[in-house]
Amino acid sequence: MNRNMILTSITNTNGGMKMNTNNNEQAQQEERTVYTDAMLPELSSENIEASKSHHCKSWVLSKMGRKNIGVFSWFEETGLGLQTVDENTLRCIAVFEHELALQSLAMMKVSAKSIGVNIETEGFTLLQKYPDRNSNHIDDNQNRKVPTGMEVA
Repeated sequence: MNRNMILTSITNTNGGMKMNTNNNEQAQQEERTVYTDAMLPELSSENIEASKSHHCKSWVLSKMGRKNIGVFSWFEETGLGLQTVDENTLRCIAVFEHELALQSLAMMKVSAKSIGVNIETEGFTLLQKYPDRNSNHIDDNQNRKVPTGMEVA
């Protein structure tokens, strides 16, 4: 089968077959890198010390407790999404495929472990492409409405 084209057949309601073709770009989007903990960088002693600070431990504890079970939060500044699973478990649902996001997750795991909280990752975490800030940028001038009337001085 040609790698540049994926053919899928879908049965329609009349029992006939309909062919659907997808281009290579769509096929590449479906091929995702699977997250593993081996992707996390090795932390420096300074990172480990910072991860065990009162501030970081308090932050993790603020996500725990019965009132937070099931709550999902996306943290834009760190590039990851967490959900509270139970009173002692957070689950990383998604993380950007970016060095700083992976470092943040590694540090968060150290913070959590230091207070007896488990952060589930492998088998749960989707690795997201880091967004290209320039490609989605829309000029504010494009969104402004042009006055349709005559300007009166």
